[in-house]
Amino acid sequence: VSPPSSSSGFTFAPTYGTPCARAFFSNDARAQGVPYVGANVKPLLDEGGLTRPFVLVRRQGVTVGVIGLSTRHTPESGMRDNYKGLHFGDEERALVKQVPAAYAAGADVVVVIGHICAEELRPIVARHPDWRLALAGGGHCHRAALDQVFATPVVEPGAFLRSYGRVTVVVDPTRRAGERLVSSRAELVDLTYDEGAPAPIAPDPGVAAAVAGWQTKTDAALGEVIGHTDEALEPDTPPLVNFLTDRWRESAGADVAILNRYGTRQALGPGPISLGTIYSVLPFDNKLVKVKLSGSQLLEDVRCCGGHVSGLKEGADRVLRLSDGRAIEPGASYTVVVTDYTYFGGSGFLFEKQDPQGVFGEDWRPSLIRWLKAHPTSPGRGLEKLVDREARLPKDKNERR
Repeated sequence: VSPPSSSSGFTFAPTYGTPCARAFFSNDARAQGVPYVGANVKPLLDEGGLTRPFVLVRRQGVTVGVIGLSTRHTPESGMRDNYKGLHFGDEERALVKQVPAAYAAGADVVVVIGHICAEELRPIVARHPDWRLALAGGGHCHRAALDQVFATPVVEPGAFLRSYGRVTVVVDPTRRAGERLVSSRAELVDLTYDEGAPAPIAPDPGVAAAVAGWQTKTDAALGEVIGHTDEALEPDTPPLVNFLTDRWRESAGADVAILNRYGTRQALGPGPISLGTIYSVLPFDNKLVKVKLSGSQLLEDVRCCGGHVSGLKEGADRVLRLSDGRAIEPGASYTVVVTDYTYFGGSGFLFEKQDPQGVFGEDWRPSLIRWLKAHPTSPGRGLEKLVDREARLPKDKNERR
């Protein structure tokens, strides 16, 4: 490394989800006071939109061009109405235009950070070694990944903030534009540790103070303890999703309840269950929707999109039946409770098309809170002892019939 070279470090963690609808998107951007970058999200800011393709950030004497991406499949992963007026284009085509633009705007090095899987970024970076990206960072597939493609680390820290990516970049500002990257080294920093053990990394004092202030406010609003679990009910596992869907089905008086996969955001427990715990497991303000489906339509939804269910179970013969053992009659009518996310097509479900007159009900949390208050749990008699722990559907949705 030549004498005028400088070393710059930065960290990043994945984000999941796109702010919903243009009005909410705009409000969030103003409230947060940070620019939203999305090179493949149209319209861009200079076209009357809400995002810009990249920003220039100055760190330790180095100008870093930060290009944002969001997977072109974003509208398929969320509620359709949330994306009206937005177009998510081809990621590679956007980068072909914006990487040179970032260098031309004065970037010493360029990084790409997106809501996109590392496995999708990897081949794009491999086809363009001339970009010499200092980082291609993603977060969407809930899997940690760390690869080196030519000079570029391709990093996905994984889900639930269990780790983050740390990248050390060495830059020589005396080189020509586009060639100033000397080296880029990435690592994944594990943040998990045993209960009661010291944290592996000392908290940042400023961040810790900010969190403490919000924690005080949150405890005041949501600190009421309503239950207990001695074992963790992990996200997207039968004990947790069965607990949720059973409560929704019972509360709605429905035959079946369906929840999309990966709809839960953290474990429930171990330890006291507060109102805040329920909001942490289900952080989005979804509503429950009751639909009327024929048996054929119900089976179509399970086959197309999988998910977690209450009121259904697949037997050893690979046939789906109601939980009381009755066969699903193709022409019979069934009441099914779902979330508004899946009702409007999230995760590929067909509910709105099948029943345009779906009946919208309460938020998806109150029925859980009522049940926990009516069924006391405590140390030694935790919630895990009161829930069904058995999987009701196999994971491979393509094998169902």
